Amino acid sequence: MILTVSRICGLAAPLAGVISLWLAISSAPWFSFTREDLSVLGVQGTAPGFFNWGVGVTGLLSIAFAIGLGNGLPGSPRLKKLGVVALIAGSAALALVGLIPRTYSAPHRYASGIFFTLVPFAIFAIGLSLLKIGQRLAGWSSVAAALAMVGIQLVPWPWEGGAIPQLLSGAPWCLWTAAMGIGLTLRE
Repeated sequence: MILTVSRICGLAAPLAGVISLWLAISSAPWFSFTREDLSVLGVQGTAPGFFNWGVGVTGLLSIAFAIGLGNGLPGSPRLKKLGVVALIAGSAALALVGLIPRTYSAPHRYASGIFFTLVPFAIFAIGLSLLKIGQRLAGWSSVAAALAMVGIQLVPWPWEGGAIPQLLSGAPWCLWTAAMGIGLTLRE
């Protein structure tokens, strides 16, 4: 039962995030990808409902996914546990990004920073855990997703806003989460 719920959440989390983000951007004609961060969608016009609820729900779905991942994924026990705990904490931080709008500057910034720090760390640790037991494809894919998330954040982008780097950095996480959700499906 835990794996079934986790599998569904692994597929639903990125889908919920993408749909809510699309709805928020669609309802905000003023939004600029090159001048804004995504979180401004959580404070202006009609977009906050879509953005804040969507990010919050995505974080909660990701927590449920991470719990099941810890139960259903093979791997080196210590590394896997470290990765799963970091993924739960990073996912909780994402939920907080939706619950604490950008108008609360410092707490919102901390929650966002925690998400963009812990989630790549979690994926990297889970990848190493899988490599340690010989699961090369899943292990190297995880390591690559984590490195892509970090690398995208470190690139000196030419825009004043962070929306494009935030979207690009979130893409490997979405793909990894969906792939791991599918992987759990194949294990049942």
